[in-house]
Amino acid sequence: MICHKTFQEWNEDLNLVEVERQRDFIFYSLKSKRMLHVFGRYFFPHIIKGTNEVPEAHHELIDFLASVESGACIFPRGFAKTTWEKIDTLHDVIYALEPVILYISNTLQDAGFHFESMKVELENNEMLRAVYGNLVPDLRDSIKWTSIHFETTNGINVVARGAGKGRGVNIKNQRPTKIIVDDGEDDEMVRSLVRRKKYHDWLYNVIIPSLDKKKGRIKIIGTVIHPEVELLKFHQSRGGIFRKAIENGDSIWPQMWSLEDLDKLKNGYTKEDGTFVEGIGTHSFMQEYMNEPLNAELARINPAWLDDRTYTTLPENNQTHLKTVITIDPQAGEDKMADEYVITVLSWYNKDRHRYVIEQKAGHASQLDQAKYLIQTWQQHKGAHLVGIEKVMTQVAVYQLVLDWRNRKIDIDNVDGFNRNIPMIAIGPQGSMASMQHKGSDKVARMQIHEPMIERGELHLRPEMIKLRDQIIFLGTDAIEHDDRADSLIMALDLSYQGEFKKSDFSADKQQTVAGNLFKEKF
Repeated sequence: MICHKTFQEWNEDLNLVEVERQRDFIFYSLKSKRMLHVFGRYFFPHIIKGTNEVPEAHHELIDFLASVESGACIFPRGFAKTTWEKIDTLHDVIYALEPVILYISNTLQDAGFHFESMKVELENNEMLRAVYGNLVPDLRDSIKWTSIHFETTNGINVVARGAGKGRGVNIKNQRPTKIIVDDGEDDEMVRSLVRRKKYHDWLYNVIIPSLDKKKGRIKIIGTVIHPEVELLKFHQSRGGIFRKAIENGDSIWPQMWSLEDLDKLKNGYTKEDGTFVEGIGTHSFMQEYMNEPLNAELARINPAWLDDRTYTTLPENNQTHLKTVITIDPQAGEDKMADEYVITVLSWYNKDRHRYVIEQKAGHASQLDQAKYLIQTWQQHKGAHLVGIEKVMTQVAVYQLVLDWRNRKIDIDNVDGFNRNIPMIAIGPQGSMASMQHKGSDKVARMQIHEPMIERGELHLRPEMIKLRDQIIFLGTDAIEHDDRADSLIMALDLSYQGEFKKSDFSADKQQTVAGNLFKEKF
């Protein structure tokens, strides 16, 4: 459906009309569904968020709602799909376009809340009443005006149902010409094969057959909260629209949800007072905003093993000293779409199996800057026993830069050059670390070495380390795009256990390495 005018263009036309004729102009110019975006902006500025013109994604949503075909609308949570559905229904009611409208939500209570918000507009929106008159019946009459069924004075009936409940609808021998199913499925329902089948049977055996035979259509809208949701199956069979919060690297509603806002929502952020606001995490973000739910069956690590063991301050231990290792998984190139460089600081108490991720620094930077950030991190953690630097293929430059700095061949801006005795070591298939024999092999296998300690609750992350948590849980699956944070942690864990496994677990030449001597405290 092509929208002929923007709101600004229509408003300019309105201002050219004589005052006494403006009501008629508004009434007739906004009757077409092609003008629903203007109808919404003009009558409901208090619920239409954003100050600019309606974005392209909402135009597609509006066109879907207004079309005469059945279909599914898969849209991100919080991106105004229900708001525009409400406006579309009010437009149907005001212009008497649909004699009977059936609205279905997950529960009858949810549907009731939606109805109340529509009734409030019909009762109290003065702009609406000035153009279309009073559509609210006299409550002394027998006409319905409740939170589950209301009938306007122009004879339009709007009826609510909870998902999976009740029979079809027939009001005064009139079947629904339009059925809206809005977020009909919930997390508990979709996890049960039995409940999914029950919902499917109800939808196809009760609801769809209740449609008006000539012009009836059904619109199912929501988010893909599970790979087997009926919403997705309906979209595959009947078509419709499928949108994600981020498409082609950009937000589909940048006026309200910038990429920065979406990142904060997903990963959390630190306020100016230093308080950390937790994000919803990759799992919820992919499900609610990207319509790509992560199947829990894909998880390599039980989330509870990490979530139940987060920490904010290190436990006191006066009986032994704290050990620390630092690792970096360098960024090979400077392309912002590439993996990040990740610096991990991991600490533990001597003869204690618990490991604490003190911090992770990540981003995109030149190899010189990566070397600088690594050295600065080591200087901040002066007790670090070892600094491991991945050195494979294209990831050699950072190691070489740090080595040249240690050997006083180069200086690096903003780095204190007095003490350069950084205990660095290369990590890689050809490196001097025998303990890193798994470095070139499958990352999942390398993580599985540490799975027992994670299951015992011996790995502790800070609450804000959402990206690291998700990469650990879904390492090696399509659920995550990058694994650099988990990779850097694996290196740190490997280093931290040097000398704590049985001697036969490693090759003999390891005992003569710098790391071997450090962890046997031969220095």
